[in-house]
Amino acid sequence: MKVHLLALATVLSACAGSGPLPRPPAAFADDSAGFVTMLGADTTALELFTIRGNTLEAEVVSRTPRTAVRRVRMSWDNDGHVTSYETRLRGPEAHRDSARAVTTWAVASDSITVTNTTGTRTQTSRMANGNVSTVLALPAYSTIAVLARAALAHGDTLIYAQFGGDPLPFRVRMDSPATYSFAAPQLGTMLVQLDAVGRVHQIDARRSTVGAVVKRVATVNLPAWISDYAARDAAGRGLGPLSPPDSVRATVGGANVAINYQRPFKRGRVIFGGVVPWDAVWRTGANTATSFRTDRNLTIGGVSVPAGSYTLWSIPGRTAWQLVINKQTGQWGTVYNQDQDLARIPMTAERLTSPVEQFTIDIDTGRLSLAWDDTRAWVPIAVVP
Repeated sequence: MKVHLLALATVLSACAGSGPLPRPPAAFADDSAGFVTMLGADTTALELFTIRGNTLEAEVVSRTPRTAVRRVRMSWDNDGHVTSYETRLRGPEAHRDSARAVTTWAVASDSITVTNTTGTRTQTSRMANGNVSTVLALPAYSTIAVLARAALAHGDTLIYAQFGGDPLPFRVRMDSPATYSFAAPQLGTMLVQLDAVGRVHQIDARRSTVGAVVKRVATVNLPAWISDYAARDAAGRGLGPLSPPDSVRATVGGANVAINYQRPFKRGRVIFGGVVPWDAVWRTGANTATSFRTDRNLTIGGVSVPAGSYTLWSIPGRTAWQLVINKQTGQWGTVYNQDQDLARIPMTAERLTSPVEQFTIDIDTGRLSLAWDDTRAWVPIAVVP
């Protein structure tokens, strides 16, 4: 999942014209606990954090594509605006205080200086400061705990995430005193649940590019798990990429057809009607939008598809499926523009006797098919004579 937000390098958030954020209530000031990130049946990350006064310190072990450890430190002023941020990345075998890569954010009133150091190489860049409220460095979910305080204190908030280019809007909405949603076009929606004293208790990110559920725990034995996960990597039993890329190359009656997509795993989850909602447009894969290219005119399900490049989407339903062919290309898999649809084509859906663990697209015997979990949906595909 790339800005599959587990691989989201660093996201800088800024409050949109709402003035300084109030200081969170003193009862929420100090906190120390852990987070466990689960993608279906698999643990993908573990975290320990401490929030003391205006400073957050966290250590995170992530497992994909290989085990890596990050130490995060973030500070903010009494108005809730971040003043500094640092993350240090190391391998599981390295000393806790070492780092193969370091990223720092130095925040001034009008600008932010970002310094990336890898080995002996250092790169520095600057961007405008738009009233920084928090820095999110997933999978350090304790940074969302800081955001939760600001949301609690401020109410409904529009913030901006900055990847080094144009800011992207994120909507933070208090759904209840104990729940708020955190949504953006390239992220999807995360639901953050708070406990009785306002601490982050759980993050349900199944409707986002993260796809995981994050739960608070009292503590985590990080050194033991780091050693265990590194041993699994060495033995070839690590998690690897969560949704590895793949491609389909096929000849359909003389037409050359190419599909590039990324393949998520079932991981013990209910897929259709669970991970993938019924009757809603689905990215039909993971991460970037699934691409489709043909060098000759085709008919797909009886619909004319001129030679060219497209993206493929689908609408799974309990009683009927549709394949969506869209003219927009190169976008992230959560960025869908219905106005760019070339066609929505009915598909035949059938129940499988053996579940398919990894999402698969195939072109064979005149059919384009999608298969995952206990379902296969297909549509006829042919070249125009």
